[in-house]
Amino acid sequence: MPDRPAMEEVVTPRRSADTLHRSRVDRLLFGTASARQVAGWACLPALAGVAMLMAPGRLFSREMTWDLLYNLEGAWHLHNGHVAHVDFHTPLGALAFELTRMGFAIAGAVPQAALAGPLILLVPALAAAALVAARRLPLLPAVVFTVYVTLLVLMPANAGDSPNAYSLAMSYNRWGWSALTVLCLGLFVPPRPAGERPWLDPLIGGALLVFLFYLKSTYVVAGYGAVAAAVVLMAHVRRHWPRWLALAGATIANAVLPHNHAYLADIWMAATSGQARVDVAYQILSFVANRGEFALNGVAVLFLVWLWQRGATERPTSLPRWWCSASACWCSRRTRRSATCPWRWSPSS
Repeated sequence: MPDRPAMEEVVTPRRSADTLHRSRVDRLLFGTASARQVAGWACLPALAGVAMLMAPGRLFSREMTWDLLYNLEGAWHLHNGHVAHVDFHTPLGALAFELTRMGFAIAGAVPQAALAGPLILLVPALAAAALVAARRLPLLPAVVFTVYVTLLVLMPANAGDSPNAYSLAMSYNRWGWSALTVLCLGLFVPPRPAGERPWLDPLIGGALLVFLFYLKSTYVVAGYGAVAAAVVLMAHVRRHWPRWLALAGATIANAVLPHNHAYLADIWMAATSGQARVDVAYQILSFVANRGEFALNGVAVLFLVWLWQRGATERPTSLPRWWCSASACWCSRRTRRSATCPWRWSPSS
């Protein structure tokens, strides 16, 4: 039987290893991280996604190819010197067409030019997500959030569809969900005291609102609604409300300037010509068709109300979740396929 000192020599290194392992796990789950660290770790799966997107050397489309052709047509107009909303009309912003036009300039007049959009947006999406998440979430959740946002930009399929339903149709919807996800995390999850930057969040929020405006008007309406709700519900936004008001006012002023009048006219024409889905029968049928997603959101809101009533949270956290769910309903009701709404995008804060 070994003597006591020998036993201590065996047990002590084992305890040290267990303590080191627990400290690493605690750092991943509860520790803080810089935006550079989060972006660095998120780059690895993002680069893997880029490699998978480019590896085939050709463009696959198994769903709604007509919408891909719609994007290529708009980009071809721009490539030939036409002006969006003047020489051709669409209620969508010109940004998605412009990104594909840049693809034409890089790769030539080939369908693969449509891949330029997600590849170009990858960098700003990763940067914005890392800057917002690193000051609010521990290292591992921040990396997972950033990876989710970037892969949502890259994925060549509609959210909610089968993984092999390759399609670049309605890519603007995935980009819009990605930007709204980052915006709502910044609005409805307060930053750590050490990570609070009074001007950084409004600047990122303003850039996202401008992006959403030139992408699709549906998403910018949801974005402005989120800002208004956060000013009322969230103390960290309300504390700096003049900055948020200034940024929102600047983006609204840009929207109504003369260079956007043709775009606004196309939006108004689409809204008044029957394209807006406002009939009650459609809303009921859509609710029944997507009852699973609505049920999950309802359960999440009820759970947060229960936590608040039990004193587990300091404020009614169900209100931001309810608002995000309502915004998701608004956006999904105005897309052609409600099932493409990533319902888990809304932060429960």
